[in-house]
Amino acid sequence: MRVFEDDITLAAAGDSVSATFSVCDDEGRAIWYGPFLDADTDHPRGDAQAATMAAAGRAIGLAARARTDAGLPAATLRLTLSEPVDDEVTLACTAAMGGLALIIEVAQDNPALDWCYAFGRLHWTPRVRPRSTGSQVNKRREGKSRRAW
Repeated sequence: MRVFEDDITLAAAGDSVSATFSVCDDEGRAIWYGPFLDADTDHPRGDAQAATMAAAGRAIGLAARARTDAGLPAATLRLTLSEPVDDEVTLACTAAMGGLALIIEVAQDNPALDWCYAFGRLHWTPRVRPRSTGSQVNKRREGKSRRAW
């Protein structure tokens, strides 16, 4: 996923029948896809609207993490969905909590929809933070450094 200045573009889709979701970048490449797990609080349980909302929520979380990793105080997320959602306010509030302004676009040719039917899963993994050097660890142990990751 690329962050251009303060603009993030993603596509998200959820399929209630197969209980799967996907999130794609601006070029249609899958970033994260797979089945909803039974223990997931956002599992759609057969509801098409809930599947779209859950996929959108996951895309917002991913974009918020990208914004943070890029060191931006705020960004705009342009999110493409396959169908309109009933509760855009909830998505906008979720985005705002992540430092994002949300623009929702609805497109029938959403590339994320195809990834809902792909076999398997692709886990999104966050950028790994660098490990501390020995001297930083020792300083922390001595209480001289209050640097928090």
